[in-house]
Amino acid sequence: MAAVTAFFLLFALCLQSFAAAQTTTSTASEATYTNPILNGPGADPWVIRNGDYYYMTFTETANITMLRSKVLTDWNNADQKLVFSPPTNASYSYDLWAPELHNIDGLWYIIFSADEDADSPPADVDMLCTYSCPAVFHRMFVLESSGADPWESDYVLKSQLNTFDQFAIDGTYFQHATGLYHIYSCWYEKYISWPSMLCITQMSNPWTVSSTLAERSIISIPTNWWEKTPHNRTINDRLSSNEGPEQLTNPATNQTFVIYSAARSTQANYCLGLLELVGADPMDPGSWVKNDTGCVFYQNGAQDTYGVGHASFTQSQDGEEDWMVYHGMADYVIGSNNRSIRTQQFSWDNNTGAPLFPRPGLGPYPVPAGQQGIVQVNNGTTMGQSLVPLATSTVVSASTLVVSVSGTGAVPVPSIAGSAPEALSVDMLDRQQIMSIVATAYTTPPVTGLGA
Repeated sequence: MAAVTAFFLLFALCLQSFAAAQTTTSTASEATYTNPILNGPGADPWVIRNGDYYYMTFTETANITMLRSKVLTDWNNADQKLVFSPPTNASYSYDLWAPELHNIDGLWYIIFSADEDADSPPADVDMLCTYSCPAVFHRMFVLESSGADPWESDYVLKSQLNTFDQFAIDGTYFQHATGLYHIYSCWYEKYISWPSMLCITQMSNPWTVSSTLAERSIISIPTNWWEKTPHNRTINDRLSSNEGPEQLTNPATNQTFVIYSAARSTQANYCLGLLELVGADPMDPGSWVKNDTGCVFYQNGAQDTYGVGHASFTQSQDGEEDWMVYHGMADYVIGSNNRSIRTQQFSWDNNTGAPLFPRPGLGPYPVPAGQQGIVQVNNGTTMGQSLVPLATSTVVSASTLVVSVSGTGAVPVPSIAGSAPEALSVDMLDRQQIMSIVATAYTTPPVTGLGA
């Protein structure tokens, strides 16, 4: 009995020490989290939910790494997988930016930009540009999965996307009733290095552009004062930028938007702009209407949050809430190396159908619906009542937690029984971490019960 009691005490202490390191915390009323959601620098985040997991990619520069997590608000304990490491001396060897994971026709495709010279073109190329053009050789590329599972698949380079031998970054797939499209940040011509705009081309499949250069359309040009750096710049178009386009569809009205980033990513004034597809043909510039009144998501100095942009969009675990994942900076003087990944819930305007984005900040904020685990542990003797972090895709309540342990390792899913006398919100830890703690501390089979 003493050994069992000692195990319970060790189990509780381990859980508490793990909880202290999380970005998700608890109160008597609700679980919360704070931004950023991943320690360290990170930019251009892409998050997609598939099954029980969220998958994240972001700019790693030297390679493409995929993260997998059951919770949206804490990626510090996520699974990691190296997806693609480019060879040397290729047109895609350097500066791998803004990878995105898309599911199209049953396979997974990662679209990303890269270049051949680490943004250091030779002088005899740079001199051809209207302004200094370190990204002149950036082009778009596509990886294809070996199967239907995004995590278990291997990924191979499928193709370079045709951008007509011109600058191209931040490409995304735009899926529409009329077909598949590629929207990306482009220049007017190969050596006209500003402004950067949003171009669209039609695709016959996820790795083949079917449009010609003459058919390519420009759907957004940074002509507004807030799309320039510094704001209201009039001397020239240098640093005027539209980039990071992402498709966003209102689930209630089926209105389709492209949310893009405007101004300069290294500056405090980086923000999100909005285009709405109001016509039937995405290739027709007249089918798009820009919100010219200003940024729809922008810096918040009161919370030391600057340079917010390059957002992607997902939902809570229960599918009832809409969430944005974006990067921002705490210190814009440091610039791009200070960017980190954040997330916040957003809503929709009932009158216009447009997204309503919050003010960016640090929090604390309530965790997404379906993420909050509610578990009460009581062994009836020495431990008393304790909150136990438990990763879950649904809200669970219990007065008794039963942990199954085998001599060879942890059972991945603990069984829950009973009903809680009151709702207590808890921190989020990954189930596998909790079970690993149990397996390490107590390996005698078969089942240990906490409670009467």
